[in-house]
Amino acid sequence: MTTPTPPPEPPVSSNTAAKVTLIIGILVTVLGSMWGIISSSGGKVVAPIDTIIAGALTAVGGGIVGASMQDLFSRTNVERGLSAVSRMMSDVVAENSRVLTAVTERLTDVADGIGGSARASHDSIRNTLAGSLSARFISDEQQLAPLRKVWHHYHVTQAGRELRWLYSIFPLDAGTSPSTITTPIVLVDLARVGHVYNAEVGMRTNRLFVNFTRADGTEPSCSEIFPHMQTFRDTHAGFGIRQTWDGSHLLGRAIMSERPVIPDAEPGMIDAEHNPTLDDVWLTGFLQNRIHLDDLPARRS
Repeated sequence: MTTPTPPPEPPVSSNTAAKVTLIIGILVTVLGSMWGIISSSGGKVVAPIDTIIAGALTAVGGGIVGASMQDLFSRTNVERGLSAVSRMMSDVVAENSRVLTAVTERLTDVADGIGGSARASHDSIRNTLAGSLSARFISDEQQLAPLRKVWHHYHVTQAGRELRWLYSIFPLDAGTSPSTITTPIVLVDLARVGHVYNAEVGMRTNRLFVNFTRADGTEPSCSEIFPHMQTFRDTHAGFGIRQTWDGSHLLGRAIMSERPVIPDAEPGMIDAEHNPTLDDVWLTGFLQNRIHLDDLPARRS
């Protein structure tokens, strides 16, 4: 018994194949044009490899469009037209294999860059929100903006029954949360051991308030006030209340400066020979603020 021969598949419409090929050619041409536009966007210098890639894609797309248009209007054999397009693409691939490899690498770099930027943006947003939500001292950002820089801070403390100036660095440029500045501060003691404090900075009109809280202990917080924080001055005088490392509570002087008052000094206790310099800087700033201390009545026995 003879097995029946299956009916032949219906031939592909010449018009349909030509239209599909035409669409592919148009898409490739558009891709080449877009590649050139994106490469030159933002006023940046166009890399030579981007020019080659855009030209190759446009040439391939133009060849496909030309072949398909001819096939569409002349209604020639579909297979012949597709074969010609295939040969053309093979020639282009053979001549531009390096370009096509560069396309793949560039697309991979773009994808990695987008992913890295997205991750960086996510981390930045998360850190900003975390800082804003944990802030307890909110101020006008226009008043805080001039403070967002590295400051040199000096304050009087007591060590071994002796009053000494202590130098530390205030990195107030580290925070990014709007309307608040919070940053860790390291204070170095006589033994050259660093102690971490969390500093929170705020402004009310032209008065600067700084509050320090020990990061790893129960030490009472320290509070400082700089009464006239005029932005046209680079050195400011204030005072604060703090518990010294001797255990006493001291109402003492403080200085904030945009530049070191004692050049080449390391964070920590300042040598006593520099006390007169720091005393004069503080007194000059204090008198410029036209601040007077009230006359404390003598304690009567």
